[in-house]
Amino acid sequence: MRALSFLAEGDHATAYQADREAFAAQARVNDQLRRFFVDAVATRLDHEELRRRVVAYGEQATTDPLTGLPNRRHLHEYVSDLAARGEPAVLGVVDLDGFNRINNVHGHLSGDTVLQRAAGALNRVMRRGDFVARYGGDQFVLVLKETPLGRTDIISDRIRQALNDEDWEALVPGTELTAAIGWAEIAAGAGPQGVPNAFSLADEAMRQAKQSRRHG
Repeated sequence: MRALSFLAEGDHATAYQADREAFAAQARVNDQLRRFFVDAVATRLDHEELRRRVVAYGEQATTDPLTGLPNRRHLHEYVSDLAARGEPAVLGVVDLDGFNRINNVHGHLSGDTVLQRAAGALNRVMRRGDFVARYGGDQFVLVLKETPLGRTDIISDRIRQALNDEDWEALVPGTELTAAIGWAEIAAGAGPQGVPNAFSLADEAMRQAKQSRRHG
């Protein structure tokens, strides 16, 4: 408007200068708007990346990356929730007897494949509502709600049969894979020590089963 006013008065030089100043001011406004837009987009992208990392971290925090089963942390959370609700359960420790030989003879890649196959076999034979986790190494942990300790032999037989049905000879020729299993009760209201205590008892029962089988 200033440029037009000067132009009407015949002051072409001042009109030109006013026009340049107006253009520069508009350019600064446009630059600021572009910066605001770029910052907003960058903030949005950063937020999305952070959200993806949080989701990924959450999954990794509770899932065993090799087998896809719940991990030890998830196991503790699950049993703590059971205890908080006052629900009794039994905990089983499954040890893959012969796994160390598989790693030594066929290598760790084959060992990883065996763990994945074993995890799949365990998942297939568990009942709806049963909980299966990889505790670490070649050990898996089962948590069965509303199951008396006296009925765990049936579950153990089902697990051993499922593992026997796998074609281990094709995968790791010349090696044998069996399972030693021990069970213990998780008492209702056991609190934070419910998992470690039950695991210790079940682990000892598993070792005794392994020893009796070797000497039997």
